Amino acid sequence: RMAKADEVGILHLALSAIPGGVALAHRPGVSSVAEPSADADHLLSRACAWMRACAASSGDPPPIVPPSLGTMLATHASCFEADGVRYELMATHTQRFGSGELVASHVFRTHVGDPSAVLDATAAHGIRQVFRGRIVVFPYGVSDELVDDLLRVCGAKAVMRRKTFEEIDEGMLSDFFGVLYDVVCEEEGRRSFADALCEAERDVPKLTGRFEIIAL
Repeated sequence: RMAKADEVGILHLALSAIPGGVALAHRPGVSSVAEPSADADHLLSRACAWMRACAASSGDPPPIVPPSLGTMLATHASCFEADGVRYELMATHTQRFGSGELVASHVFRTHVGDPSAVLDATAAHGIRQVFRGRIVVFPYGVSDELVDDLLRVCGAKAVMRRKTFEEIDEGMLSDFFGVLYDVVCEEEGRRSFADALCEAERDVPKLTGRFEIIAL
């Protein structure tokens, strides 16, 4: 997201971090997971790890581990990330066999980062003018190497990071970064980035604790 039409001060990369960089494109797909099964247990385990990371980064208490994938989808999260893949529940079908056993089939829309379209350190060098003098906001999990190169080689003013995985309303993001931009640019030299972040959080309290400054 660009927070000013005439002068780009903040570059918000609302993308997914994958090994080596940030995914610029995703490969959509559909998958189905039967439950009970080892696949369902594994997906539940990875989804719970994602929920714990979200809770820890936002300062919330750890979630109670649900007894099954179906329970998690019904009561906790129908959209989550696991092993770098984003899952969105489309439907759940349940079938009862002659033995009385119930088997559920969870159908997901998936989004997998395309390894052929990645913003890594090398790619950043090639478009360094895009980052020079900007405040760059990265997704959770971006590599330290890419952050270092943006500052040292590409000349970014600062690098921030989202601390959570959850989707954030675009209107709130626009308001948040608008305040941050105004404080940094209009009062540069008198107010620190930390002050600007605090003021943006006061103006949009629902985003308090969602972002952090990781490098200046």
